[in-house]
Amino acid sequence: MLQKISTPESLMYAGKCVWVIEAITEGAAVGMVTVVRTDESMAVHFGVGIPYRGRGYAAEALELAANHLIEARWSRNISSFTDVENVAAQATLLKAGFVFTERVNGFYQAPQLNGEYRDVFRYRFRG
Repeated sequence: MLQKISTPESLMYAGKCVWVIEAITEGAAVGMVTVVRTDESMAVHFGVGIPYRGRGYAAEALELAANHLIEARWSRNISSFTDVENVAAQATLLKAGFVFTERVNGFYQAPQLNGEYRDVFRYRFRG
């Protein structure tokens, strides 16, 4: 699946792409940034493996990804969101240059919480 949505053409044709976060100092893939084209913007989402959290990898990757999307003229509007209870992800987005825009109640169903509807905070990249 990763090979199918991580080609240079995947963003253009499928509207989504996954980029692997590689930590040079670790010599390993430590996480990923997912990019999804929406109507008028690009949304970026991220995940970092538990052993690599708290080291700044996600914030650096998000900032680089957002700047790349803007410089490559994919979009001037880069956004993201995170669960209202995910304080670590909120801090990561702020560190990466995103600003809080709004709270959206009941935005998604969390399968790991028996399908409970969850609220999110939305952010936009100020780049």
